[in-house]
Amino acid sequence: MMTRRSRLPPSRFLVFFTSVLFLQFLG
Repeated sequence: MMTRRSRLPPSRFLVFFTSVLFLQFLG
């Protein structure tokens, strides 16, 4: 995943959400 720091605060929820979507995509 991207390791570059953005101005936006770190969102752990976003990472969790992405992981769920990725798992759902794999089925």
